[in-house]
Amino acid sequence: ETSQAEEEEKPTYLVTNCDDDPTRREIGREAVWTLSSAKSGNGVDQLRDNDETTFWQSDGTQPHHVNIQFLRKKSVCAISFFLNHQLDESYTPKKLSIRAGDTYHDLEQVCVLELKEPVGWITVPLELSMD
Repeated sequence: ETSQAEEEEKPTYLVTNCDDDPTRREIGREAVWTLSSAKSGNGVDQLRDNDETTFWQSDGTQPHHVNIQFLRKKSVCAISFFLNHQLDESYTPKKLSIRAGDTYHDLEQVCVLELKEPVGWITVPLELSMD
């Protein structure tokens, strides 16, 4: 039996890689990606290159954001990303907010994650239909 304190400490995300799930497909390549800022050589290409040793590094004031815009409405069942606090300590997020909407101006918060030194794939299941 778990205590209330233990229940509250459980993350609201899964540590898994969606590439291993044949019922899901990666749709990020169908989107236009923009960043609030990026250091030279650590931008969208490194964020999306599927190389766990490269990453996005912001280069501006907080909050930082990644905007993923699809040309058509999409159903999104999960968002997955790889974080490695051991490799990229000062740039690893501690708090992450996921928002969705029809335009940049009507985004609504879907969830907020508190992350503590994450290492590995993070998958955030979403109950979100944008059709």
